Amino acid sequence: MLLNVESWYARIGKTATVATALLTDVEGNVLIVEPTYKPEWVLPGGCADADEPPHRTAERELLEETGLDRRAGQLLVIDHDFAFGHGGKPLIVFVFDFGEVDSSTAIVLPPRELRAHDFVPAGRAGELMAPYDRRRLAPALAARETGRTAYLPLAG
Repeated sequence: MLLNVESWYARIGKTATVATALLTDVEGNVLIVEPTYKPEWVLPGGCADADEPPHRTAERELLEETGLDRRAGQLLVIDHDFAFGHGGKPLIVFVFDFGEVDSSTAIVLPPRELRAHDFVPAGRAGELMAPYDRRRLAPALAARETGRTAYLPLAG
């Protein structure tokens, strides 16, 4: 019996792809941005467009959210999570290394989407981020040092 493609697509998971950028200044402070639509700070990034590979998503989002046109480096983290950490849409989140810049580098924010940006120490960044975003930060920084991508599957 031949596979019915439509029924197969209807049965498989509907997971969104998200990609974020880890960018630090020369002192090792992490670039975080403050969205207008939620209270916690995040790494620059967002959802992939249709047929967009994750590294291109991270590059596009970094450009849209900061004005920085940079290429994605090493894949640091792959995380299986849910939107907003409470059983929303399933997500596969990719964190890519975007290297470092001088903290005086001009950042241009889209005012309707982002309220502010800052380069902050990793510990402080973690305090400002929601738990579901925070869980990726330390593994991303460690992966940058070791060269080994971290995989963060949900328990289960």
